[in-house]
Amino acid sequence: MKDFPRRYLPDVAVGILIMFFAIIWGLEVSEETVHLFICICAVIWCLIQYFYYKNLIGKGVPTEAILLDYHYQHEKGKPVVQGMPAPEYTVYAPVVQYETDSEVITSRYCMHLRKRRYEIGEKIRICYLPSSPELFWFPDEKEEMYKDYIITAVISVIIMIVYSIAEMLA
Repeated sequence: MKDFPRRYLPDVAVGILIMFFAIIWGLEVSEETVHLFICICAVIWCLIQYFYYKNLIGKGVPTEAILLDYHYQHEKGKPVVQGMPAPEYTVYAPVVQYETDSEVITSRYCMHLRKRRYEIGEKIRICYLPSSPELFWFPDEKEEMYKDYIITAVISVIIMIVYSIAEMLA
């Protein structure tokens, strides 16, 4: 329970941003202002997520794990062209076992990967969070945890710039 504020900070931030959006939506403002506000909210949310994961990664304890298996999930994408079959693919989540200071943990990776990066039985370097030892990540791939937030923030800033220029020219 002591980690409540930190663990749920991104979700609380999203809730606050949604409330602000509802307030702005209720006011009579221009469509451009609403779009800019949405972009600002996206940037703030992405920055909160980025710093949350950076903080989380900084608290990780490195250890060795053994890859036991892969949890796989068959997924169907959206069709690229209407009338064509949707692409199908399989994603994988490694299941590993490792020792903490007090127990042996068997856990599944929180993200699905497009390919199997390691062999079953292979020893892998991971980091786990002492306050939630079942949460682990691969130190070599830590950027995977927050790269989508950085990309979304950059796209939102570009959209804000385009809207601002369009507003100035109008």
